[in-house]
Amino acid sequence: MKADRIGFALAVSALAVAACGGGAADEQAAPAAAAQEQSAAPAADAAAAAETSSATADNVVVVKMVDDGTTFRFEPAKIEVSRGAVVRFVHEGTQPHNVQFKQDGVPAGVDLGAAWSGPYVISKGDTYELTIDERFKPGTYEFTCTPHMAMNMHGTLVVTE
Repeated sequence: MKADRIGFALAVSALAVAACGGGAADEQAAPAAAAQEQSAAPAADAAAAAETSSATADNVVVVKMVDDGTTFRFEPAKIEVSRGAVVRFVHEGTQPHNVQFKQDGVPAGVDLGAAWSGPYVISKGDTYELTIDERFKPGTYEFTCTPHMAMNMHGTLVVTE
């Protein structure tokens, strides 16, 4: 973060000197601006990765159940998996959490049975694992944390072929 500010300050300073007629500043401005753009790219990539996740090589997706005092969220909020994957929900806060699929968020004709609502995870580090089995037809499934539904703790599970 500090490096981004320094890079930005250098770029602005170099541009200001160039505007005043400093010839050497033109040579410095381009590298400084390029460095700033490069440092911003990984942050944008990380933010995009935090929004959506798919299964790893071992076919497990980890979803954090986060409460940090001001927000309650699933991280990532959108998961894309194929059948056979395991979604591991990990408690990363201080409040009890669960995973409950919204009745109006399950494709027609799908009966999730016992997977409809998972158990509460109480302590930091506790997990709940959900196997995406034959009950999960390809489609989009909406879920929420029951106690934090009003605080917008919602997620989306996309099951692919």
